[in-house]
Amino acid sequence: MIRKFGLVDAGPDLVRLIFIDAEAWPEWQPGVGESTVLERTGDTLVAEVDGRFMGQHMHGIFDCRIEPDGFRQNQRTGWLKRWDTYWRFTTPPDGRGTTLICELDIDAGFVGSFVPKSFMRRFVDRVFAETICNLNARAAELTAEASPPPAPTDDTVTLLEVFETPVGYEVLLGGRRITLEKKG
Repeated sequence: MIRKFGLVDAGPDLVRLIFIDAEAWPEWQPGVGESTVLERTGDTLVAEVDGRFMGQHMHGIFDCRIEPDGFRQNQRTGWLKRWDTYWRFTTPPDGRGTTLICELDIDAGFVGSFVPKSFMRRFVDRVFAETICNLNARAAELTAEASPPPAPTDDTVTLLEVFETPVGYEVLLGGRRITLEKKG
């Protein structure tokens, strides 16, 4: 299980709307070239997705469920043995924006035996960072009030960020990610 945390400059309701608009995924989701909704009923949808990931063409069908605090995607068919993602949208303590939490459970199957875990981790880190950037841009397009955060007026630089996770803490120290597991 891979967990990632990031901040989006839009409220949780708008972030949820961006995620459930599956037809617009190619406009902001890294690697997605085409997305078609095959079925939509209530809080579920089935999406067929084509794209390029890790230099390979991938095609898959995903069962998606809108949940009270997020959006769940489970691969029904596709290139990987398993690809399940749970995107959670929470309001950060300061009340501004959305903390986006991605819980990714993938099993590359046979292909995974040729891909080092460190490569997969770097790939996920890069795609998540691009997702946050693209979400911010998409949210700005969809809201008249949205604007980029103001530039700091002093020389303040954020060096340390700490996020609590279900299994411990994720620490961002000068751009490096460190995972600390809870003991006991």
